[in-house]
Amino acid sequence: MIKHKFVSILLIAWAFTVAHVSAQSQRGYAVIQNSNKKALPQVSVIVAGAQPTTTDAEGRFSLSLPNHQKGQRLMVQDISYHDYVVVNKHQVDQWVYAPSVEYRIDMCPAAEYQQRVEQFHRIGRTNNEKSFERKLAELKKQKEQGVLKAEQYAKLRKEATEELKRTSKLIDAYVPMLAAINSDYLQPIERQAQALAEQGKVDEAVRLYEDLKLQDKFHHDLDMKKQWDDDIEVLIPSLERFSQTLVLQGGAENFHRAGAILKDIADSNPKHALRNAEYAEFAYLQGKSTEAEVYYNRALSQPDIDRFKRVEWKLKIADIYYERGDLNKSADVYEYTIKLIQDLPSDYLATGQLLIMADINFSTVLLEMVNLFEADGQAKDTKEMYKDACFFLEQAKGLLEVLKDDLPDYSKTYLICCTNLLIVYRHLGYTKQERQIMQVLDGLKESVNEGKSQSQVAVSKAESAFMKGDVDEAVRQARFSYEQLEPLFRSNPERYRRDMLRTLALLGACLNEAGLYAEAIPFFEKTEKIYKTDKTEDNQTRDADVLDNVYQNYFNALCQQKRYDEVYAKFEDYVSLVGVGNNLLMDVPSLYPILMSFFSAQNYSILVYDELILDVLKNSGETRQLYKHTVNCYFYLAAMYRLSGDFSRADALDAEAVRVSLKFGYKAISVYDKINHLAVKCQLRKPEEVLSQIQEIETAMKKYTGGNDISNQYHMYTCALVAQVMQKKYVEAEKTYRKLESLNPGDDSEQEKCIAALAMVAAYMEQGLNADAAIDKCTAAVGKLGENMPAFAYEGLIDFAHVTAYYAKKNGDLDSALQLYEQALDSEMKWIDICPERATYIAAYTIQKKAEALFAKGNREKALNCHEVACKLFFDNHSNQKLDNYASRYFWCTAMLLPDELHRFEREMRLADNAYSGYCIKAFYEAVTLADRDDPSLVDFISLFKKRTFGKEKKDAVPGFKQICRYYLNGTDRENLKLNIRKILLLLGE
Repeated sequence: MIKHKFVSILLIAWAFTVAHVSAQSQRGYAVIQNSNKKALPQVSVIVAGAQPTTTDAEGRFSLSLPNHQKGQRLMVQDISYHDYVVVNKHQVDQWVYAPSVEYRIDMCPAAEYQQRVEQFHRIGRTNNEKSFERKLAELKKQKEQGVLKAEQYAKLRKEATEELKRTSKLIDAYVPMLAAINSDYLQPIERQAQALAEQGKVDEAVRLYEDLKLQDKFHHDLDMKKQWDDDIEVLIPSLERFSQTLVLQGGAENFHRAGAILKDIADSNPKHALRNAEYAEFAYLQGKSTEAEVYYNRALSQPDIDRFKRVEWKLKIADIYYERGDLNKSADVYEYTIKLIQDLPSDYLATGQLLIMADINFSTVLLEMVNLFEADGQAKDTKEMYKDACFFLEQAKGLLEVLKDDLPDYSKTYLICCTNLLIVYRHLGYTKQERQIMQVLDGLKESVNEGKSQSQVAVSKAESAFMKGDVDEAVRQARFSYEQLEPLFRSNPERYRRDMLRTLALLGACLNEAGLYAEAIPFFEKTEKIYKTDKTEDNQTRDADVLDNVYQNYFNALCQQKRYDEVYAKFEDYVSLVGVGNNLLMDVPSLYPILMSFFSAQNYSILVYDELILDVLKNSGETRQLYKHTVNCYFYLAAMYRLSGDFSRADALDAEAVRVSLKFGYKAISVYDKINHLAVKCQLRKPEEVLSQIQEIETAMKKYTGGNDISNQYHMYTCALVAQVMQKKYVEAEKTYRKLESLNPGDDSEQEKCIAALAMVAAYMEQGLNADAAIDKCTAAVGKLGENMPAFAYEGLIDFAHVTAYYAKKNGDLDSALQLYEQALDSEMKWIDICPERATYIAAYTIQKKAEALFAKGNREKALNCHEVACKLFFDNHSNQKLDNYASRYFWCTAMLLPDELHRFEREMRLADNAYSGYCIKAFYEAVTLADRDDPSLVDFISLFKKRTFGKEKKDAVPGFKQICRYYLNGTDRENLKLNIRKILLLLGE
């Protein structure tokens, strides 16, 4: 645990190292950038430890530094001249006391410098976007050509987007350096390249550098001399400018080239600390954190580096560990670095800035460690960690208040510090301090007039209240933030875009948490609209994490409103705008409502991303905080695979759900898994296995849930009821049905209510009893199901139609059966728009059942028409499917209770290779039925069949019919069937 061995620098005096006083000075000069080396007089130069001075008429200055030693860092506190700015500040910040060196200050008017920065930003951003768009166009082309599968496309698109993020950061980092180049001190060829770059002709500028063959010369000199000498040193500034120009050219390839140049420079002299650190920074921005760590450590290993630089680089390493998720290492480095800061020379501003940054970042790491401990149920040491975080945040707050007039980002940093303090005070129970910090934030809001600043304060307070669990206060503050920002955004959308996105995301999240889903959805829609209307890819990339959070809440709100179709309709937007598979951009909380919506809407297109989804579940979902979401995600995936007919894949996913649950001690899940598999056993028509397990599952449910899980009990007893009806155990079925009626499950059991009621309809009709009461209950359950999950309501309607049509046909009422089949087809045509892979199979089955009824009524031509349509519908949609079982996909009474109806249709279609042979098989069965009855109409039927053709191509069906006849004639030992087939062949002229 951290010990507070050092005291806040606010409470101690700064120590000064007293050296031998002698006449020693540091010289330098100031010039106007790109002015043909024009000197700039009257520039004020203030350095710690020296008397303030100004440049003379020739732009020169001399600083008296009586206490400095050679190599000691010069703490430049201010360089100013009217409205000019120092453009080479990154070089000035590296000054050390060197009497033999004359330092140069490059200055230019602030407006001119800002214009140059914006110009280079625009050039770099445009080139980078074009490179990204070319990459996307190439990927889209490969996807359209079938070279890339959907999941491969999504993965590569995500990688390209991540690359764009990194390159955008590099542009942000390198533009100030490009804008700072003083062409007065360049060689003519480089001056020409710089002019081309400023005109946006970056390709030409790069070609000029390439013609110089700087890298070849550099490598040649290194190979020949094997040492760091003046010749090589002269090349390095040009190589650095070449790398900066490559960054401006944009595109992943050019960024890699720029990085390779800087790496070569660093590797050419491992003892040159600054150049190794420069490459480390570049590698860090490229996302190469491991390489960045190596080069920062190489820079830190040098003995005589500036102490301020040592601290800066150590803080970078701590940041790298934090981003990598190695919180313990990050905390150790931050703690060590804070101690180093205490020993730095007495430049109050520079040391204070470093300490503020270290304190806040260290406290952030501590708070994240606390969250992980608490999520894993290891909260025993968290109070001490909160106290440590409190100490460092209070130290940072004190420094911020002292240095507020000198810090450029004071307000933003102060808000972060105070917001974190609110969290800490709340967890420590420091109510007095919590009230005080809220007053500080209130005072900050009152002290500023600009809407954006008030909005920022409100956002911080809303976030604090949200984390505290005070949802009403969070909603109030988030609303206020939106009201303050909205008019500013309307007047200047570009400037306030990111603030508005953050505020809308927060307001939507707060409303979502408060259960105000209908109110939250319009704010999510506004966020999406702002994001979509901004065509700037770097903006979209930077804000992708915000949009992901918005979609996560958006999907949840739509699910709560049971607007499942809108979720899957927006999923493609989610994929294209945010990306799939990224550990940050597709997390488990996001997946849960997405998968639930796809399942509820019976849209299984998301399964093309299953490998990416499984990566997310395995890599980030197996934590105590998220495992229940992860388990539900596995179950939804399994259910979708099972409904699609892939039972083996579904079983494997169910097993993963059970594994994750047991890993965290959630033993009840094994019971729920067994209940799910009861339904599967019903679908596979194995009633004896269902009934043999009921008592065991009942006992386990009482043990693990206390018998309070009504929904799963209802599901279990529904399966038992279906199994009992299958075995014609009608007395036991009646008892089970009464038990089901005594339960009162929620809306999520409406499908089981349909099945249970319809099973009793079948039981009553089979016994010749009145089924009206059960029919009414079935109809009511279907209606209720339609309010929540329309796709499953269609299934209920179709199942009901088939069961009742079966008994109508059995009783000789063919007209009622045909009417019921028409009702089923009406529902199926609507269902096809929602779930074609399930609906088309049932529609084909219904049409062939209609054909059988028409045939029985003597309407043979219409019957053949229906058989033809049914076979074409099946093979148009299912000829490429390699399912083990089509019919068992349906948890329907039609599939489970009727005598092999759905399964028989499946077997008939499996005998056929195509729709033509399927049609011939169905005609053969009808003909055999007539022949077996010695029905004289067989002659008319064969005559009718010989006149017909099949399909648009008008193919003669007789050859196929004869082939089926011969197949069965040679494959059966039944003499009566052989006799009937010979009758048919004789009528066919054979």
